[in-house]
Amino acid sequence: MIENKIAYNKKVISEVNLVFSRRQELFRQVYLHKTSQAIEMMVAEALIKANLVYKFDEAIFKPERYLQIMRDDIL
Repeated sequence: MIENKIAYNKKVISEVNLVFSRRQELFRQVYLHKTSQAIEMMVAEALIKANLVYKFDEAIFKPERYLQIMRDDIL
């Protein structure tokens, strides 16, 4: 960081640009695709309903409990 800004060596500028252009392309083609967004909404609804049983909103503050839920129940 230089003066509180992210800085890159001139030697890697093309690689940095490539990373950002690929990221933009992924957002356009995958993350913002209507099917991806529909699946995201379905998963969100399922997690909201599962919260009644698993209490994610409480477990998030207890790392051991949260990991147990993810490892034993969700996966």
